[in-house]
Amino acid sequence: MLRRSPGFTAVAVMSLALGIGACTGIFSVIDALMLRTLPVRNPEELVTFRVDDGTVKADVWYYVGRSYKDFTILRDQTSVFTDLAAIGLLD
Repeated sequence: MLRRSPGFTAVAVMSLALGIGACTGIFSVIDALMLRTLPVRNPEELVTFRVDDGTVKADVWYYVGRSYKDFTILRDQTSVFTDLAAIGLLD
């Protein structure tokens, strides 16, 4: 039957290929972002905090400021954390 209607066969094969490809792509993204643990030694010890208008919003109450200089001062002078990392987002 598939040989008699090549148009239907092509549409069916393309639909299957797109569906399988989309599912594979979505699963790959979910696997990378949500299912795997972070590549750090003790991921359960990670703490995140952010600064909004000079006010820290998280479990750790430090005034960090908005400049790289403030970050380096906190990173170099703190003994509470093993290490610090910063992410800068444009307003």
